[in-house]
Amino acid sequence: MAMKKSRKSGYRRRTFRNRAALIAAGCAVLAALSGLLLLGISQKPAPAMAPAAESAASAASMASAQQAESQAAPPAESEAAGENAGTADDWALRLVDKDHLLPADFAPDVVEAGNSYKHVEFDRRAAGALEELLDACNAEGHELMVCSGYRTIAYQEGLFEKQVRKQENLGLSGEEAVAAAATVVEVPGGSEHNLGLAVDFGTPDNQLVDESFDDEPESAWLKANAWKYGFILRYPQGAEDVTGITYEPWHYRYVGLAAAKEIYDRQLTLEAYLGE
Repeated sequence: MAMKKSRKSGYRRRTFRNRAALIAAGCAVLAALSGLLLLGISQKPAPAMAPAAESAASAASMASAQQAESQAAPPAESEAAGENAGTADDWALRLVDKDHLLPADFAPDVVEAGNSYKHVEFDRRAAGALEELLDACNAEGHELMVCSGYRTIAYQEGLFEKQVRKQENLGLSGEEAVAAAATVVEVPGGSEHNLGLAVDFGTPDNQLVDESFDDEPESAWLKANAWKYGFILRYPQGAEDVTGITYEPWHYRYVGLAAAKEIYDRQLTLEAYLGE
């Protein structure tokens, strides 16, 4: 009995030792695996940026660059002639004369305007201002009317040739007659009437389109008020050396409200305003 019990106890001790060894081995394996797993995690590269996040970062970078650009020094001002060149009203400030000719095919967008019995046309963009000027003047008891507006370059050629013949009849000839005519009537393509922004005023009793208009009360009204509607006396008295044209109290030019006010306030010609 004692021998059987001893054998049985020995068997149990060996079994326990075997189990302990297995458990120890298993723990060692688990520890090794855990170490490898931790090492792999620590060496795993950072995940790639999601497309949405990448786009947002790119947009932010671009916005930053644009903001920096907008805060940079402004570009240098235009080197166009005159301190008033390059404004929003360039179309109304175009200088036209014998030295600044319009192209032969120039054709502005004109509409019928004015209150004359004649068919008078004017640049569409300024026709409303012309109508307002006429209404304001005549509302004060005057009889201002339009005698001439837009003229084609072909029509201007006829007027110029007529003036040349007139100068020849006064005793001039050749280049002298042409030069004298150019001080009274602009050469074809060099008239503001060809531009569609010039108007010759008169009254029902005075449509001569000459200096006699200066004696009319309508002329005095225009000199004091035309600027309020964007018009200027284009060829003022005493400025012949600048404009190249003799005094024409009947001839007004649309230049826009801002330019007209400054020209009136400072008593300038269009050439001086543009820095010519």
